Amino acid sequence: MKLKKIFRSIRSLKSASGNARLCLACGNTPTREALFNVGEELAPIERYCDTCMIKIN
Repeated sequence: MKLKKIFRSIRSLKSASGNARLCLACGNTPTREALFNVGEELAPIERYCDTCMIKIN
């Protein structure tokens, strides 16, 4: 069963160091996380740098 993800909010990424995930749009170090409702939980699914977040938002 595939869960539907529903966008909820954006928050600052606490620590990008040692994090394998990169900005979804450009591949740079992420500074923000997009939070989604997935089933019963709120989860950070996508990460973006400040420049790309402005373009997406």
